[in-house]
Amino acid sequence: MLIKQIPFYRSNNKSVTFFKPINYVNKGVFDENDFAIFGNISTGFDQQSIIDSFEQNNAFKDSRMQTDVQHILLSFNEFDKANITHEMLVDLTDKFLEIRGYDDCVVWDRVHYGKNIHLHLICSQNYYRSSKSCNIGAKKRYME
Repeated sequence: MLIKQIPFYRSNNKSVTFFKPINYVNKGVFDENDFAIFGNISTGFDQQSIIDSFEQNNAFKDSRMQTDVQHILLSFNEFDKANITHEMLVDLTDKFLEIRGYDDCVVWDRVHYGKNIHLHLICSQNYYRSSKSCNIGAKKRYME
């Protein structure tokens, strides 16, 4: 499995919205059989509601935090495709979010089935309705 994490910055340009990372994930190759995972999405499950949830949570973010969201890709080898189940993906995503400290953040995840199975997670940089950063890392979390 490959894990890639890409921070999304808006910097001081507040006209840039969360549309860009969310639309990128949504416009990928997926169909109605694909599933999505939602965490602390408070306004609905359509694309604009997801964007609004990230915007609302971002208002609580400490001004010193530069990153607005993390775009995380979990990608499996194409040879594993036949062995991966829906339940495995849900369990893996839940465990990954817990280990990385994103389990109490605004989270949206879309699974793409193509040549290989891969998950796109969009995670807020701050805990849900909090100014505290949620990216404390796996090492610190497991040493406590």
